[in-house]
Amino acid sequence: MRLTYRLNLSLTLGVATVSLAVAFYQTRMETRGLERDLDNRSLLLAETLARPAETLLQSNGIPAVQQLIEAFRQQQQLAGIAIYDTAGMLMAATSNLESRINTTPVAVTRAVSDGNARAASIESGRGRMHLAVMPLRENGTIAGALALLHDSGYIESQAVSLWRRAFLGVIIQTAFIVSITLLVVQWGMSRRVRRMADWLRELRQGKTVQAPDVSESD
Repeated sequence: MRLTYRLNLSLTLGVATVSLAVAFYQTRMETRGLERDLDNRSLLLAETLARPAETLLQSNGIPAVQQLIEAFRQQQQLAGIAIYDTAGMLMAATSNLESRINTTPVAVTRAVSDGNARAASIESGRGRMHLAVMPLRENGTIAGALALLHDSGYIESQAVSLWRRAFLGVIIQTAFIVSITLLVVQWGMSRRVRRMADWLRELRQGKTVQAPDVSESD
């Protein structure tokens, strides 16, 4: 009984550990895939908007840019859009952005400094948000930065859902593998026990029989 218990416990822990490791790796890879897709899509949208924004800033000024980003946000269903100058000061923003960001994101400051587009995840007044920043240029020099915000909450929700399915799969796989293995072990042990019982019964009957080899394979 103690041997069976220890075997059951060891087998359960081993299978569960391996299954959890595989589930963690698969879930993490799928979550990173969603994050990369959001990065690429956001940066593409930022690049698409940056060109007309640069033109309007040079010719028509802030009011025209304000209309542009409001229309673009509604069309693409974004969480918000903001335009910053080279000092990191807000020049224009969609109407719903004030409740989400109250300070200049670090990604904006770095984009203005080195002229490189970048994506980042930031904390906002309404939870975690995805930020894509594209430098704005005027006559070849950095004139500011365009920031697009996406609600990235769906990635966390998807990750929770993936973990739930993975955990359920671990339980089912562990129960199945352990059950099959224990049945096989129990079946093999039962045959050897029956051989030994038959041998002892024949001995009590006065028969001279050779002791069974309980280690032989079936």
